[in-house]
Amino acid sequence: PPTDIKLSSDFENVKLTWTNPDESTWKCDNVEYIIDFVNTTSRGLMTVASDAPNELLLPSVPGTKWEIRMRTQTIADGQKPSYSPWSDRVTLQTQALPGELFLKVEPKTPTSALVIWDLADQDQKWNYGVDISYRLKQLGGCAESKSGDHEPVTSYNVQDKQIVLNDLKPGSEYEVTVTPRRPPTLRSSVVTPKTVRRFRTKADFPSGPPTNLRGEGRRDTEISFKWEPPVCEEQNGKVTQYEYEVTGAEEWNDVKREGVTPRTNAAVDQLKPGSIYNVRVRAYTSEGPGPWSEPIQITTTGTELGPPRELTAVHTRPKAIQLTWLPPYPERTPVVVYKVRYSPRADDSNPVEMELSGEQLSCTGYKSPLITSDNLCTTVKSLQPDTTYRFAVQAQSASGGWGEWSPAYFATTRSTDDGPIPGKLRLVSAGHDNLRVNWTVPPVIRNAIDQFLVNISMASVMDKHPKQYAVRGEQTDFHFRGLEPVTHYNITVQGVGLLSWLPAPTDLKLLEKSDRMMHVAWSPPEIFDPAYKDLITHYRVRAKLTYFCS
Repeated sequence: PPTDIKLSSDFENVKLTWTNPDESTWKCDNVEYIIDFVNTTSRGLMTVASDAPNELLLPSVPGTKWEIRMRTQTIADGQKPSYSPWSDRVTLQTQALPGELFLKVEPKTPTSALVIWDLADQDQKWNYGVDISYRLKQLGGCAESKSGDHEPVTSYNVQDKQIVLNDLKPGSEYEVTVTPRRPPTLRSSVVTPKTVRRFRTKADFPSGPPTNLRGEGRRDTEISFKWEPPVCEEQNGKVTQYEYEVTGAEEWNDVKREGVTPRTNAAVDQLKPGSIYNVRVRAYTSEGPGPWSEPIQITTTGTELGPPRELTAVHTRPKAIQLTWLPPYPERTPVVVYKVRYSPRADDSNPVEMELSGEQLSCTGYKSPLITSDNLCTTVKSLQPDTTYRFAVQAQSASGGWGEWSPAYFATTRSTDDGPIPGKLRLVSAGHDNLRVNWTVPPVIRNAIDQFLVNISMASVMDKHPKQYAVRGEQTDFHFRGLEPVTHYNITVQGVGLLSWLPAPTDLKLLEKSDRMMHVAWSPPEIFDPAYKDLITHYRVRAKLTYFCS
């Protein structure tokens, strides 16, 4: 048989070479050589003439195992051919394309990543290099379907086992494909294997603010608002939470509320009524906060001003009533205007309102122990004599908003300028040991009083024995005798027999106090008979001084 049989290969062919046997061994005039081959996909026999070149190219594909043996065969007309023994088998594995590559991607910064690749041990002889391409699959916080179709970026004939990808998008997902390069002789029909990996770049601060910030609800002391995430291209990673800030927009309002939430809405309470607040939000990724949104303004309902306090009549005339009151407290904002509303108690369907400011509120010329430097005063004129009126006062802030109305206050004009004022107690005479007083009964209740209780006590906390005298309802004077000389006395007169239907006020409570002031409030008595509901015109408040010793 032929000797020195050898196999070599490239990707498309297997080359077979051999040495022909010496002609002296033929034992005939002509011979040919038989090639017996087996490969991964087929097997067969081929003949080669003795005068043909002693090499042969056999088509192949990468990764094919070949087994070949040869023998010599005689050629004689009309005779059965003779054969030499088979040569030893020669085997060859053609070089295969590399299989799955080792491929690892390490994100380094929000805009770069390191690609590390290598061949498997059995493919280490591959020396054609690789092509590396990468393509953006998911941009920032966008869904993949909304990230757009991006062209791949490819580096060809890469020999280095590590390569840095730059100019990437923060917090975005990419797909990297590493493909062994095709040898020049490889047919295009041969599929080149690919190794694919996905990776996400590191997050960065959001480059854009939340969008569509808007108010959702308002109450007197609470606001709620909502927003949308930053546009997905500007999220630069997964948004983990939001920070919101609520601050008072007016100079007097120093309220500031801050908070964080994973949701896209928030509610903030403990605010001031009728006040304007600036609201803004910003988004966070794992790297930190992005820019603040443009602020919006939300106004709480209600008013920033409370009601004016302690509305009181200090002097009444037949056609005018002098009123005084204190500003709202606490004074959260300057008051620029007050509004006084009044109407007859019997008919409040068409109340009269008047606005007052500046010098119109001065208390100059008013005389009353109730008036302090903080009080405001006005005189309501053109009233009807002997008529009970309902009064209320309201304040307006510099922002133009009106506050709450004060509680209704009732006062009655006098019937005439002549004679004593109804309800007034007067000192008629004073001796060294006696006092004489009289009083005028308001006409509206004169006929319903059965008796008067006349009380006298020393004007001192040391008086432990005040005295009370009962007189008939027709009597309107009293003479006190046997008193101490040069002594101050307190005298009060109380009519009884009129108000058996009137229970006591309820829910007396202290609202505020200072070193020289107490502000109290109470609920009106419950009156179930409709005929009596509108008869209450005044309340009497009694304060007692108590000393504590320790």
